[in-house]
Amino acid sequence: MNKKIINSVLLSKIKKLNNDKKIVLCHGVFDLLHIGHIRHFKEAKKHGDILVVSITTDKYVNKGPNRPYFNIDERAMMVSSLEDVDYVFISNYRDAINVLKTLKPNFYIKGKDYKKKSKDLTKKIYEEETAIKRVGGKIIFTSSQMNSASTLINKFFIKTSEKQKDYIEKIKSKYEFEYINKILLKIKNIKALVIGETIIDRYIETKALGLGSKSPIVAAQILNQNDYLGGSAAILNHLLALNSSSEILTPANKSDKKLLKKLKNKNIFLTSKWKVPVKTRFLESFKNRKIFEVQEITNKIWDMDNESKFIKKIGQIIKRFDLILIADFGHGLFSPKIIDFIEKQKKFKSANVQTNSYNYGFNLITKYKNLDYFCIDKVEMSLATQDNTNDINVLNKKLLNKMKKKTDFCITRGKDGASMVKQNKLHNSCPVMFADPVDTVGAGDAFFTLSSVLKQMKVEDDLNLFLSNCYAGLKTRVIGNSRPVTLLELQRAIDYLLK
Repeated sequence: MNKKIINSVLLSKIKKLNNDKKIVLCHGVFDLLHIGHIRHFKEAKKHGDILVVSITTDKYVNKGPNRPYFNIDERAMMVSSLEDVDYVFISNYRDAINVLKTLKPNFYIKGKDYKKKSKDLTKKIYEEETAIKRVGGKIIFTSSQMNSASTLINKFFIKTSEKQKDYIEKIKSKYEFEYINKILLKIKNIKALVIGETIIDRYIETKALGLGSKSPIVAAQILNQNDYLGGSAAILNHLLALNSSSEILTPANKSDKKLLKKLKNKNIFLTSKWKVPVKTRFLESFKNRKIFEVQEITNKIWDMDNESKFIKKIGQIIKRFDLILIADFGHGLFSPKIIDFIEKQKKFKSANVQTNSYNYGFNLITKYKNLDYFCIDKVEMSLATQDNTNDINVLNKKLLNKMKKKTDFCITRGKDGASMVKQNKLHNSCPVMFADPVDTVGAGDAFFTLSSVLKQMKVEDDLNLFLSNCYAGLKTRVIGNSRPVTLLELQRAIDYLLK
């Protein structure tokens, strides 16, 4: 047993047990212990007698994909082996504030990078400085060079393809992180209206019991069930997680109000003709792999009166927004009259017209004639052009001939990344940034959301593809639409990849 690694009870007693000695605290992830960390600890120890190092546990490490590289037990073991470190505490909190309140150290030591507090993406440095002052302590910034564990991990530990390396180097050569971060922070000024069908994504976790005794059917036990807001609601949640002041206009039945209770910034159009679709996915518990799907969908939504009222509702609220995001899942919401009304609005209009098992071959991008931007995948291009060739350039030309307005658009290509079509030609292609997805459900919606906003902001296409690919990649690390990817997660991932 490692006596240096202590629990919260011992953490609270350190000051009493060492009454005449000065207590120093360092806090961090310390994923890859290197010479910069050793210098940091040595300098910290000079300010006191007892050095305590608190280490963030795995689930709260938010430094980008593939992090932490070493688990909490390994990280605690490495730090505790250092001579200058007296105690190690594994922190089950997102920041150091609770540790500061419990330990009440004389000094809280941070690296020189934190001296410019405005550069801390989390902004926690301000709260931590307040916390150390409240317990009678002082914050001190070291002068030693810390180096970057992220740079070392990227260079020596993480496998990156040549395409990924080349694209990242291209982005690094053109844009600094500060420039990219300013763009991301400006998203809060964008007011988008999401119009589309909300979908309930139901995930049922099961355990296979074996074949039935009287028929050759697989029997399974239900272990857990979760309902998540998908479809247009997931797109809204992404916008809100990126700090955008956005709202949603979506139809629902009175009986759906309970299901939609968690939906924020909502404009619900109640209609007896419609019921929110429920897509139930059964998963096996071992690796959360989907094994079966059941859909509860009705495409009966509009009569003449309700359709006119929905159009009137759009007209009443549209003035508040800069951007219209059309989330068309092909379940009957977007009639020709509604499409025509939306396309006449003098707002930036972007569409995601999805092909799925319910509407396969019937929900095509070509029903829209006046968009400013849209995202489409290769299958959807093939269906729209009635051509299953593998040549993206051929499909691109055929699609543009069918579209009335020659608008820019993006082709999402799954594991092969995404490509931007500009001025009728393939303009730029970006590979995926993160491999080994946990769940790809909703990744396309995440890409569409950010890419549309960046397009409306007139962000450079190569940077648009890079940021949107990263955002979609982070989304694949989340089970279904259980939660959106936050702005901080994206900032951390970009910072990590550019190191």
